[in-house]
Amino acid sequence: AKYLAQLMDGTFAYLALTVDDETADYLKGSFKPLKVFLDTNFVFALFGIHQPYFVNLAEQLASLIHGSNLPFTLYCHERTLQEYKEVLRANRRRLSSVNWSKAKSRSALEYADSGRLLSGIEVAFHCVNAENKITPDQFLSPYEHVETLLKRHGVVIYRDPRWPRSDSAQRWRTELVKEYADYLRSIDRDGRGPATMAHDMAVWIAIQSVRHDASSVLDSGAILLTNDYPLCQFDWAKLREGQGERVGTAV
Repeated sequence: AKYLAQLMDGTFAYLALTVDDETADYLKGSFKPLKVFLDTNFVFALFGIHQPYFVNLAEQLASLIHGSNLPFTLYCHERTLQEYKEVLRANRRRLSSVNWSKAKSRSALEYADSGRLLSGIEVAFHCVNAENKITPDQFLSPYEHVETLLKRHGVVIYRDPRWPRSDSAQRWRTELVKEYADYLRSIDRDGRGPATMAHDMAVWIAIQSVRHDASSVLDSGAILLTNDYPLCQFDWAKLREGQGERVGTAV
């Protein structure tokens, strides 16, 4: 019941932004400042190199926040910045190992449509290369300037003052990573590596320091926006335990 109430609350907040200006101004005054942290996959979507439906979602969200003058600020954690660069390098290596013709890219897209996994970056590359021949280096080079792209999209880099100097934060992260790995195994989704899990838990811990108890996600002070469904499930099913009245962190 509480979860459904939170969904309805979020739906109302969204619809409130689409009413006439006078009513919207009145409703917007009730919103509290909110730090919206972007997960790595959402950053790629915001830059346009992800699955098309995630790209559309990210574009709509950014337009909604910036166009409505909401007291929401988009953040990219410094660990997310690091992971972004690592993911970009890994995809560059993978794509550069093959000489992709237009026909091969079309075949790769058919392979992706059949349900077999390709990364969002690979799908974005093949969509372009299937129409206009381009090398992986040419395609990915503009996305190497991540700090410039984040600034262009109104995203602030979050420098965590407690990391990595806090021993307690590192111990907490280690414990959470173990719980995370156990949870992923329990739902048959244990394919991700230790570095990815360490990133997710490090960002989650950082967000807790700027959150507070609330009955609504929008009143919590900070959230993590992600396209990672297992992470959301873990957050709502496990990480909220012992957090009092706090709602989930990952949305």
